[in-house]
Amino acid sequence: MKIALGQINPTVGDFAGNAAKMVEYSHRAQAGGAGLILFPELAVCGYPPRDLVERGSFVTHNREAVERIAAETRGIAVICGLVTPAGAETGKSVMNSAALLKDGAVAFVQSKMLLPTYDVFDEMRNFAPATEQKLFSFCGKQIALTICEDAWNDKHFWNKPLYRFDPVEALIGAGGNFVLNISASPFWLGKRELRREMLATIAHNYKTRSAATIASYSTAPAWSSVRRARSLPRASHSKKT
Repeated sequence: MKIALGQINPTVGDFAGNAAKMVEYSHRAQAGGAGLILFPELAVCGYPPRDLVERGSFVTHNREAVERIAAETRGIAVICGLVTPAGAETGKSVMNSAALLKDGAVAFVQSKMLLPTYDVFDEMRNFAPATEQKLFSFCGKQIALTICEDAWNDKHFWNKPLYRFDPVEALIGAGGNFVLNISASPFWLGKRELRREMLATIAHNYKTRSAATIASYSTAPAWSSVRRARSLPRASHSKKT
């Protein structure tokens, strides 16, 4: 399975522009022999949408853009970030989700379980967390599809994990043997290297393969504040600052 990473920088609210870019990158990946392309977290609507997700029209345009992308990318499977409706009982209108688009339709959806509320992040304000997660089958693999923070709670990497539940550990325990993680975040120095180390630790400890994609928007929170918020990696993974 050849996987392409669609490292795009989407614009919040530019559904037509974001969709066009994703269709273009998908066609380029298909021409290059890829069978699957990953786009970042919330790539369809842009990151971070913040309170715009409370507008019904925003969610509607998001769904219409996904339908367009699916219709125009037949021949290659696409994974992209989007917002999906949340259950009325949650008190929130949407969830932060990832969709598998295949053969012109949405074939699978997984929503984000761990919603960060530290440093510049305040996702609990706008999103409902997923209450369950599932694997999907693709090219003979059982795929664990995770979204950003869902992969940031590995007890083998962090001295003090922020959450009691580890979505990656649970998915691999359920039979997953290939981990995909789509992400988006503000930019700060060193995060790319930290993410690479963290995902490599997951792949090593669980003897699985992993791939990731990220988009960033241009604000620059201090790296030191993020380290304090998340605690430090274990000594064997410590970073120079």
